Amino acid sequence: MARIPRVRDVFNPIVYGAKGDGQWVENATLTSGSNLITSPVALFETSDIGKEIWAVYAGALALPICTITSIVSTTQIRVSANATQTTSLAELHWGTDDTAALIRCFQAARDAKPVSQASNALLYRGTNLRVRPGIYHFKKVILDNNYASIRGGVGIIGSGAGKTVFVARPDYDWTTTSVNKGMFTRFTQSYEVDLFGFTVHGGGYNFTSPYAANYALEVTNYSGRKQPKAEDITVMNFKGIQGGMAVVGTGGGEVSNCCLYNNDGANLVLIGPYISVYNTLVSNGQGYGIKILNVDGETGTGVGVNLIGCILDEHVLATVYLENSTDVNMIACRAMAGANAPSVELVNSKIRVTNCQLIPFHNNANTIGIKLDANSVGYITNSRVKGSQYSYQNAGQLNGNGCNVFTGATNGNALVGS
Repeated sequence: MARIPRVRDVFNPIVYGAKGDGQWVENATLTSGSNLITSPVALFETSDIGKEIWAVYAGALALPICTITSIVSTTQIRVSANATQTTSLAELHWGTDDTAALIRCFQAARDAKPVSQASNALLYRGTNLRVRPGIYHFKKVILDNNYASIRGGVGIIGSGAGKTVFVARPDYDWTTTSVNKGMFTRFTQSYEVDLFGFTVHGGGYNFTSPYAANYALEVTNYSGRKQPKAEDITVMNFKGIQGGMAVVGTGGGEVSNCCLYNNDGANLVLIGPYISVYNTLVSNGQGYGIKILNVDGETGTGVGVNLIGCILDEHVLATVYLENSTDVNMIACRAMAGANAPSVELVNSKIRVTNCQLIPFHNNANTIGIKLDANSVGYITNSRVKGSQYSYQNAGQLNGNGCNVFTGATNGNALVGS
């Protein structure tokens, strides 16, 4: 059962005007040049008249943001603009833009706590938005915990992933975030943050960020005073950005019972030490699955990164990718390789793999169980490693300890041990 974080100074966005009345279907029929929209499962009703609506197909707007003008039937509506594509598989979104109300609620929660002073630890305590079930549309960063000085942050306690849902609008305002920061959340100099029980959905739209890197959800802790926690969160269908969720900073963090699905760049990015990921599904990304960067776990006092009990399914690139990182542990994980990709890839890195399966996804061709460059070291214990091309491709040093099973050809330096 998921842990429910303690509720501190709760603020409800509904009180600040949020509606949470969004809807979406994934089988809308559009005809280019027509304003008639059809969906066999939409259940349109008269209260939808006047709500904003848009449709996405193949990453592009198939219907620009407009309004519903009339209800033809429970499965058909007319809207104030014409479709620009013809398809029967459009992802159709309609509802109220809750951006302003969500930001008002965030600001009230933020201002309920004074700016913290280093001598008063009680003032580091954060606050939370408590968000009831619903679909909330947004077009600006909502949790803007981006402070010039230390203070308690603002988190969100939703009603559960899939119940409390935040959908990014195609007209997202990029001036409200910045490079390497999140579209929905961003953090600097903030503490005591809980992120629990919600979904952030990109709608499949191919966003064009003016920055080199952005994520849907960014969690940062530069202090280590209290690690931020992300639990029971789904981040899905974000296109055109560098990742679904990023955990960044020297203070560490925890990700548990989450789902990162079908995001561009990397589903989950980990940059910094003391990060643990538990019982999390990472699946079907258009880049990397989990991307671990610049985690120097061997310098200092703590473990770099722990991946424990995770289900990691196929991706276009490596399912788990390490670069310039040490003291990374995979324990009781299944990492399945996509076609022409490795399950685990190391570049100038070190990893310990224990009781894991590094295997192809079904019958994918040209997969590699584990791939190491010349500057990398791996330790594998009691694990099953299989690749349709190579079980391992080793230009570095790969050490086997215990009852490992390697299936498939090998390439490069021989395994040390068993």
